[in-house]
Amino acid sequence: MPTERQPLAPHSEMVEYYRHVDTFLNAEVNRLRDLPFTKPADALQAIRFLTRDSSLTSLAYVDVDTERLQASFRTIIELLRASSPENPLALSLHQPSVADAFAALPWSAPLKQLEGSLQQWAEREGFDGESLLQLLHWAMSPFWRLAAERYADELRQLVTNEKSTCPVCGKYPDFAILDDNEHGRRYLHCLCCNWQWPFKRMGCGYCGNEEYSQLGYIVFEEFKGYKIYHCEQCKSYLKTFDQRAATARLDRNPMLEHVKLLFLDLLAIEKGYLPMHA
Repeated sequence: MPTERQPLAPHSEMVEYYRHVDTFLNAEVNRLRDLPFTKPADALQAIRFLTRDSSLTSLAYVDVDTERLQASFRTIIELLRASSPENPLALSLHQPSVADAFAALPWSAPLKQLEGSLQQWAEREGFDGESLLQLLHWAMSPFWRLAAERYADELRQLVTNEKSTCPVCGKYPDFAILDDNEHGRRYLHCLCCNWQWPFKRMGCGYCGNEEYSQLGYIVFEEFKGYKIYHCEQCKSYLKTFDQRAATARLDRNPMLEHVKLLFLDLLAIEKGYLPMHA
C-alpha cells in the first residue's frame, strides 16, 4: 500500500479552539446530568435492532433543551471567535443582526428540520452551510453524549456489525479503530457523541462495496498505526488507527487527536477522496 510522510502540524489557533470546545462540552454534559430522566421501557428492544437509518435521535431518545441548545450554539461561536479573532465566519456570526436570525430558527423542531432551516438560511446569506452545520452539531454534542451514557448498556447489545452510521446521532463516523485485543476488530467512532461501535472489517461503510480490488489504505512512515482507508467505488475515506501497531496515539483526547490528524483529511482530499459525511 502507498506510504506517505507527515505534512505540517495544525495551526495553534485551531488546536486552541478544539481544546476549548472539548472543555465546554464536558462541562455541559456534567450540568445536563442533573436533569431528571426516565428510560423508556422498550429501550432495549428498540436499540438492539437499530438499522442503518435509525438512531437514538430518530427514536426521540435524545432529550434536548431548546434554550440550552441555543445557548450552546452561541458559546461555540464565541469560542471560535476567541481562538481565531480574524476568522470571517466567527466575525459575521457575532453580528447582532445574525444573532436575531438565529433566534428565529425553529430550535424546538426535530433536528433534520432545524438543519434544513440552517442550511437554507446559510445559502441565502452566503455562509458556508457545512461549517454552520458543524457548529450546530457541536452545540448538540452534550445532548448526544449524555444519551450515549444513559443508553450505553443497550447500545453495546446491538445485534449487527453492519451499522455504518452512529447509533446515537445517525451521522457517519469521524474515525475508526482496529482493536488489538480483538484481533483487529474494527470500531467506528463518532466525535460528537464520543461513542464507538463495531463494524465489519471488510467493506466500505459508505457505499457497502466489498470488492477487495476497490478497497485500499495509505500508511505513514512517521506515524505508525495511522492509515487512510479508502474506497474506489464511492471515493470515500476513513481515518483509522491500528492498535496492533504497538505505538502511542498522537493524543489520548479524541478531540485533540482529531485536529492533529487534519493533515490526513487534507491528504485524502488531495488524492480525490471525500469524508463520508460529505
